[in-house]
Amino acid sequence: MDLSTPCEPVFADWNKLHAARAAMSERFEAQQAGGGELVNDHSIRAEGLEWDTDGTTLILRPVIANGETAWWQATPDAAGFPASWEGMETLELSASADDPGTCIRLEVAGARNLLSTDWSPAEQTLRLPLRELPLTAGHRPPFEPTALRIHVRRDKNHAQGGALRCTSLVLTPARGNTRLPVLDRYGQRIQTDWDGKVRTEADLRAHLEAELSAFRQVTKRSDIVRSIGTTGKKRQDAASTETDSANADAHVRDRSAVGRFGGWRTGTPLAATGFFRTERVGGRWLFVDPEGFPFWSLGVTGIRLSEYTPYLGREWLFEELPPTDGPESTAYMRRPLIKDGPRDCISFYHLNVLRKYASAEAWRSHLLERLPAWGFNTAGNWSMDLLDQNSIPYTRWLRTNDAGAPLIAPRFPDVFDPRWEAWFDERCAREAAPHRDDPWILGWFVDNELPWAKMDFAPPGEDPEAFHARYAKTYFEKVSRILRKHAPNHLYLGCRFVRNPPAKSIVRAAGRFCDVVTVNCYALAPPPEQFREWHETTGRPILIGEHHLPLASPRQLPPLYTAFTTAERETFYHEYLRSWATTPYSLGAHWFQWVDQVGTGRGDGENQTIGFVDVTDQPHPELLRALRAARTDLSAWLGLTQPADAEGSAAQNKEN
Repeated sequence: MDLSTPCEPVFADWNKLHAARAAMSERFEAQQAGGGELVNDHSIRAEGLEWDTDGTTLILRPVIANGETAWWQATPDAAGFPASWEGMETLELSASADDPGTCIRLEVAGARNLLSTDWSPAEQTLRLPLRELPLTAGHRPPFEPTALRIHVRRDKNHAQGGALRCTSLVLTPARGNTRLPVLDRYGQRIQTDWDGKVRTEADLRAHLEAELSAFRQVTKRSDIVRSIGTTGKKRQDAASTETDSANADAHVRDRSAVGRFGGWRTGTPLAATGFFRTERVGGRWLFVDPEGFPFWSLGVTGIRLSEYTPYLGREWLFEELPPTDGPESTAYMRRPLIKDGPRDCISFYHLNVLRKYASAEAWRSHLLERLPAWGFNTAGNWSMDLLDQNSIPYTRWLRTNDAGAPLIAPRFPDVFDPRWEAWFDERCAREAAPHRDDPWILGWFVDNELPWAKMDFAPPGEDPEAFHARYAKTYFEKVSRILRKHAPNHLYLGCRFVRNPPAKSIVRAAGRFCDVVTVNCYALAPPPEQFREWHETTGRPILIGEHHLPLASPRQLPPLYTAFTTAERETFYHEYLRSWATTPYSLGAHWFQWVDQVGTGRGDGENQTIGFVDVTDQPHPELLRALRAARTDLSAWLGLTQPADAEGSAAQNKEN
């Protein structure tokens, strides 16, 4: 497209709607738990209303109670629009309503996020600027939305009913280039503001100095940061200061009540083996740390500098990129698992860390103070920058299906092939054996969210259910045997299942050979019945490997799924930890992930505001408050306030 030449307005073709009424179309749709999938669905959908067209007007007749919301949705093609909206400035809707209490909202969906207007009276022309359309796409084509939607709401004080008549829906052309930056030089959204948004590098350093000052102020009582969630921001009232002081005092007591590895010095001492293990204590399961103290893993995943977004070929999305050959050039990187590809990605988090701390080493050193100060006691999966240290327990991971591994199906290793066994043995010898004597390793994850429920690779003539059961038994037995050969002192934490259990034969096989069953659970709280089934089928304690609550914030466009306010996140995070910690077979929960994903998407397009810190390395205050409160309550939730006797270790109870 010649971007210097204005294009013509494009009007929705209401005549096409009848033909598209029964049509199906395929689109990519993001999911809260990450990733996404191709969805085959009707090209036109509606909820809470009936619709029709006379060729010149789209007529929507809501069948909802006053105060409720209805919507009508169409793919761009079904409405007569082109696939690419590059060169367009706005989407405009003209409508009229029989009911003066009718309000409408116009929305455009991309593969990942939503662009929308505010609610307005139906008699007004709605204008939706498309300036930030690329932020809806993740890594997919930036000007190709997947759907447009008209929302209808009736004011609860009006009861006339009637129809909404949409006379015109039009894409209006821009007068100039629409390839405009959407992220600033710090990786932040350009078009909006929020408290704590970084404007200059001096802001970054001021935030760090405020945090260091808070550390220094409480050093005489502990090494805990006192001012929870207020780094770089002056407190507004005395009550909040008193709350921070109480939290700091509580954590002074907590620090003195834990051992070197973070276990509680509470109750009857347990056997100290020098490494982490599991044991059933006082009617509940717990980790036991190397000193013999009970331990419940409160962690965060993905502590790393490499939270990247592809930039090559789409440099125009970014206000400013650093030189590729200067001191900040280490922020450029290759995509993970691509060893010889171009350095086509950039990590704004890495870039901001260099600006804030001057070096990655200084950041890492500060991080080892931050994590326990805030309440974490574990560095969860994929924490590449916190391996091989002796300040906080951490996890390591392996994959059975990397490049070079024989596969029986996509993502599934061919565990029946002797070549795979030799390959995995060599991988463990190289990556696990050198760390066999490290007492700080909580355990090993092997793989992540394999699609066990979608297994469909039984050989012709074999019963699929029986074959998949045999496959699972062989997979877990061989992974366990080979891992224990090279890491005999460490726990096998399982394969990180998704929440919905696959066939019981698969779950039983995991319980037979894993020390711990890890399940990733994205929900407001782990569903009790579902997790009871996990535990009863496996006979093992359970670690939650991932969970989070996406933030509804001006920092990013709304996602396609539910996002939560700061108040909701504070409440729900604390409740998630409470409900899970009081479950007797729980071993811990790890928040996914350390830093917010970038608005322009990582390699697979994920671009969620789900980090514990933002792209400028500032913590999200509501999460800190919830975490610190939970850390204070945790020993009581676990029943560790009274001495308890051990009832038998996992090692003794293991079924071989």
